[in-house]
Formats: sequence, C-alpha cells, structure tokens
Amino acid sequence: MPRVFAHFLAAFFFTAGLSSSLFAEPPVAKAGGGAEVRPFNFENDITPILSKFGCNASGCHGKAEGQNGFKLSVFGSDPEFDFQALVKEGRGRRVFPAAAERSLLLRKMSGAVPHGGGVRIEPDRPEYATLRDWIAAGTPFGSPDDGQVVSIEITPREKTLAMAESLPLRVTARWTDGRVTDVTALASFQSNNESLVRVDPAGQVTAGELPGSAAVMANYLGHVDLFQAIVPRREAVTDYPALAENNFIDRLVYARLRKLNIVPSPPASDADFLRRVFLDLIGTPPTADEARRFLADTTNDKRARLVDELLQRPEFADYWALKWADLLRVDREALGHRAAYEMYRWIRDSVAANKPLDRFAREILTAEGPLAESPQGNLFKVAAQPGEAASTVSQVFLGVRIACAQCHHHPYDRWSQTDYFGMTAFFAPLQRKASPAGEVLLAEGNPATQHPRTKANITAHALGTPPPEKDSEGDRRLVLADWLAAPDNPFFA
Repeated sequence: MPRVFAHFLAAFFFTAGLSSSLFAEPPVAKAGGGAEVRPFNFENDITPILSKFGCNASGCHGKAEGQNGFKLSVFGSDPEFDFQALVKEGRGRRVFPAAAERSLLLRKMSGAVPHGGGVRIEPDRPEYATLRDWIAAGTPFGSPDDGQVVSIEITPREKTLAMAESLPLRVTARWTDGRVTDVTALASFQSNNESLVRVDPAGQVTAGELPGSAAVMANYLGHVDLFQAIVPRREAVTDYPALAENNFIDRLVYARLRKLNIVPSPPASDADFLRRVFLDLIGTPPTADEARRFLADTTNDKRARLVDELLQRPEFADYWALKWADLLRVDREALGHRAAYEMYRWIRDSVAANKPLDRFAREILTAEGPLAESPQGNLFKVAAQPGEAASTVSQVFLGVRIACAQCHHHPYDRWSQTDYFGMTAFFAPLQRKASPAGEVLLAEGNPATQHPRTKANITAHALGTPPPEKDSEGDRRLVLADWLAAPDNPFFA
C-alpha cells in the first residue's frame, strides 16, 4: 500500500471516530482473501468458513444426525472427520477438482442448485474463491507443520459509544509461523446483552437506546477475545459529586458509574440496611426488638458493629454452610444420611472458624484417607468420575463451566477438549476403596488420559496453562491445589 494512501485511510477512519491505533501495526494479510501464496490447510482455511456461515452449527449439518445425509462435526471440532465427509464420503461426489466450480459443495452453498439452508455464500465473495481454489488445488488436508493460531486480538478493546452509535471491530490472529492476519471476515461475534449492544456477522457493533456496559466476544479457530462497550446516559453529569470510598470495590464501582453518567443512589435508610444485612448474612429478618434497638441507636458506627455481630452468630455459619453444601454436592441420596451430615458439619465448622478460602479449597481438593476422618472428600464420591470432578471443581472454585468441552469446542467459549481433559487428568488416579477404617480415598497409579478424537495423551494441566511434558509423580491434585489457591490466579482470586 503506498504510504500516502495509507496515511489517507488512517486520517479518514480517525475522522470517522475510529481509534487511530488500528493502524499502528503494519498491514496484515486478509483471511480467505488470497493475500499470499502458501499451501492450503483444511483446518486453517476451510473450517473457519464452514463455521462462519453456520454449516457445522447444531441446527444444520453439525447436529447429531446431520442434515440430508451430510454430517459435519459440531462447530468444526473434528477437522479430520469433516475432511473425510467433504472429500471422500459418497465417492467424493461433493468436490470436483477437475472443474471446481461444478463441485456440489459450491453449487449448494451458492444456490445454483436447491439447498435447504438457502444461499450461504455468493460466488463473488472471497470465501467462495477460497473454497474453489482449495478444491482446484486437489483438496489438500495440510501438514502438521503448518502454522497454527496462537491467539487473536480484537481492536479496539474498549470504547464509549453514544446511544445508536456504530463501530466496526477488527480481529487479528497471530500464528506459530510468525504471520499476523486480519481474520475479521471469518471470526464469529456474540454480544452478551443484545438490548445494550448488538453485533452483526461482520463485527459491526451498534449501541442500543439503554445505558449500560456489554461485552462482545470474537471467536476464531477456538481462540477468543473480548471488546467492551460502554453506553452512557445521554444526560451528562457536569458536577459529579465527591463520593466516600469505604473499600476498593467502591472505587471500581464509582469509576464505572462515572463513565456511564450515573450518580450512585444515596445510602440506604437504617431500616432498609437492617433488613438487607440480616437476610444477606443469616438468612432471616430481624426481630421486632432487634429492629427497635438498631433504629434507636444514634452512634456513627452502628452499621459496622451490626455486621460484626451477625458474623459471630451461629446462624451465619448455619446459613452459609447450607449454601456451600449445595455447591459441594452434599447429596443424602448419593452419600447416605450419616456421610452427608458429616460433610455438612465439616463445612459448617470451617465457616464458623473463619477458615481462609484458599485453605478451605485446598483441604477439599486434596482430601485423602478414610472419609470418616476427611468428610470433605465425599465430594469425589458424588462427583465420582474424573470428568465430573474436574467440572465441579472448575465451576465451584473458578467460576468456569467446562462440561461442554467434553464433547466439542463451543464457538463462544475459550475452553477446548484439550483443556477439559487436561483438568480431568488431575483426577484420573483418584480411587475409593474399602478398608477396616471404612471407605478410603486415595490417588494411586499414573493412568494416561487420551484425547477422544486424536487419541493423543494429554498430561494434567490447569486451565490456561501449557501442558507439561509428563505428568507429575504422586497425587496430581497437589499441583492443581497449588495453582488454584495461588494469589495470582485470576479465576480463584
């Protein structure tokens, strides 16, 4: 691109209200646009097209039984299966390298012949050209040495938008071979709140008519990144009041409210505060005498003193032990009445003793020995399979759902099957055995965990961390516990 023309484009988009940082990097190749000559790779070049246009979605050819005799893996989770289905199934009738334009695949998706899904890709689109050129090249699958996506980046990362204002997003992918490509055209987008911010398939974000903040997720080949839109109220606050900060959470909340042109509500009345704090901390409303006593108190620190008093009451431990018992699957049908009660008592005693959360989590995660002595280990009796244990621990202590990744990589989730089975591998050695002291929980052996599709061995590794060369010796849960309760763990912290 001539330098003068590049400067003109930068000036044009900057004037239109876009961040000039979009042009801070050198130009990148366009995905599917034939910007560079290199061998085709089915997973890198074809799977994103099938995903972008919904061909492998669960409502189309990706559903369990396929569609009209043609089945793809859901969301492109198995490229080898999809390659076989497209190229070799049905005597290879779907592709015709000798005359690529006559291929049934292209004729169906372009509407040249009847297609239940309608026209998906017009012949003048670059994605059509990519598919045609791949077929004409002999439908190569690609080499294991071909570059793979390392990460994607969405720009801008955050933007304040006026109501009804629009903004195009840009998604770039970084590859193991050093390439940086613009993959916006083939990325999938989703807003977490359509009433606040909409996003079209091309990545054009449009703010709604309500104030608030929303996130837009971009996905490309299993990698995700987020854009955050802030839509303030139309009425600007010219003289924003000074606000008292009681803790660091107040500071974060106030900063966001200021961006939204929202002044915080005034403090709750004593009566409202009293009712809310009782229900939040001990699950019951105050008695009439407690209410009269609190409302008659004229000291400045009465609210803080009330919180401290409620935290010391036995009802606090009772109430929060019930909440944790639900999270930790204290199931009388699965455990029996006695074991369920012992596990509940362990949880209640931990809450009453104000046990730090990292220690609480570690003692559950690394429980071993007779369950009568370590009743918290009954979690692994309810979540008895390694996958169940991995999913439960991830959801309860990390706030992350990984269960869907057992079968496929969902297009709007960062966790893959490798991530799922990496977590599962931590619990693969866990066993329950009968003993004179009752049922015993122990980690035994060094079982291998395989990827269900590739059959490759997967070593135990925590979410978002690289897999080690080999599994650690002994109880693998100790490694997971160190990572989970570390101060710098962004999920647990």
